[in-house]
Amino acid sequence: GGVVDAEYFEHYGSVPPPRRVDGGLGEHATYPTSSLAVTVLVPNDKVGLVIGRGGASIRELQRKSGARIVVAREVDANRRENTRPVTITGPASFIEIAKALITE
Repeated sequence: GGVVDAEYFEHYGSVPPPRRVDGGLGEHATYPTSSLAVTVLVPNDKVGLVIGRGGASIRELQRKSGARIVVAREVDANRRENTRPVTITGPASFIEIAKALITE
């Protein structure tokens, strides 16, 4: 833990502060200043694996990498190449981790 201020202690007592379930990353994460967006093409037959049942896989990929990952809608798929764009947003280091996890 960290330093517990008096107001916190009064409110919660000696219990540890509530932890974010997503490991502290997610929509409200504070990114290092330079945030980039990179698009990778994922084969249509692999898009389901990236998203996972009910979005479970994509949430896990975002949690592990710290990057924001958005899979394009099916109407935006490239029919000729049979791929779908996946946009990864965040600092370069987060993007590299996400790309490695996606192409795994």
